[in-house]
Amino acid sequence: KATVSVLYWSFMSVPVPYRFPGHTPPGSTQGAGVVLEFYVDVQCPYCKKAWETVKQVVEHFKGKMKLYFIPYVLAGHQQAYDCHRALEVVGRKCGPANYFSFVDVLFKHQSEFSNPQFKTKSPLDLLRLLASWTVDYGIGLEELGASMEDDAVFDAIKAAQRRGISLGVWSTPTFYLNGALLTKVSGGDDVCTWIDYIDSFDIT
Repeated sequence: KATVSVLYWSFMSVPVPYRFPGHTPPGSTQGAGVVLEFYVDVQCPYCKKAWETVKQVVEHFKGKMKLYFIPYVLAGHQQAYDCHRALEVVGRKCGPANYFSFVDVLFKHQSEFSNPQFKTKSPLDLLRLLASWTVDYGIGLEELGASMEDDAVFDAIKAAQRRGISLGVWSTPTFYLNGALLTKVSGGDDVCTWIDYIDSFDIT
């Protein structure tokens, strides 16, 4: 797990959202017996590994599980905030399927926006890098830059961050299953371990 402290004070004035923030994959089941909250920082290498496992777990419990993919920026990951804003823009303009498609793109190119890569680069360099990927979704540089400044995009990221802070999330990936912190399985465990653990509760 990444264990960098969260961006705490800048989000403390944001109310805890009355409903789950974040995004759910297309076809995710409303009213499912299993609700999995996945707190994610797209700059976190542990989240990259966990995401591949989570996708398979959700597919296994298709029709029984609802996933909330909740962006959660860690303070030490200097490019993550803008990456999550770009992700939110893609989701708003192109829909849930493309949101999760872009999640895969960001994880695929994660090394390109790491802290060492951006040691001598600027926020504009990051915007240009993100736009080189969002253009495949019909969102060019100018549109991406303007959309990332939209209040609704900012509020969505704040709401997700505030929920995590209210729960005491301090690292990523962090998981909650039906409201309870998962401690017996982690993003580093394999798919079978996850499936066996969830099945043990007989809640599916």
